[in-house]
Amino acid sequence: MRLIDLIFVYLSIGSAYAAFYYFRLDTPNGRKNGGLISSVGAALIWPYFLTSAVTQTFRTSDFLNVFGTNYRSDSNLTKNRGLIKARKRLEDEFGKHAGGARIFEFRDTLDRYIGLTHAENGFDADAQLEILEVAGSDSEIQRRCLLRRNLEKLTTHRNRARSEFIAMLPDKVQRNGEQEIIGGLALDFVNILEDGVAAETLFELYPYPQQQSGTGKVPDRETQTWEPRNLENQKPQTSKAA
Repeated sequence: MRLIDLIFVYLSIGSAYAAFYYFRLDTPNGRKNGGLISSVGAALIWPYFLTSAVTQTFRTSDFLNVFGTNYRSDSNLTKNRGLIKARKRLEDEFGKHAGGARIFEFRDTLDRYIGLTHAENGFDADAQLEILEVAGSDSEIQRRCLLRRNLEKLTTHRNRARSEFIAMLPDKVQRNGEQEIIGGLALDFVNILEDGVAAETLFELYPYPQQQSGTGKVPDRETQTWEPRNLENQKPQTSKAA
């Protein structure tokens, strides 16, 4: 094969990757502002860009949430990894109290609860308004009303999923040592999920000694798991009600 043939093959592969790189840019404005130059660069040195993309994919592929969304920042990777571990411990403990179809129902409830909570916490008002930007400035009130309605719907579904999740846990009237453990695991789970309303509800459902005394402070839920010896240091996180 001649040198000209090798160059032709190299640029053919590079042009395909340049097109892929160009359309992967975040916004149309990003494509206009230097996006074309970056794409040409990707076509010329595509092995480097391809290696970087593959490396980044393998670094983050193990930290997908249940809906397939990657968390790119280090803090989100740590939080998501802690959430996966907390969920696994909670499911294992729940399986000791219920079996068969009940555990599958519990997992389905967790899926909806996690997804809706992430969606509400990550609700981007600016992005929603950009979708309706073509309506013009005269439609500002209509756009904001639509935004508020969408957020209210999301909050309603999240609240329902939260209630179903808590309702599936053992009742406080039947509380014993084992059910205190599942209550603590559930508290770890909702704290990592940053749902203060659920944390307050769980402390009412499982009234530990430190709740009655009103002392103690919440440890870092991303690094510390619930254990019986940590009961004196637990306290629910506070947040605005949904």
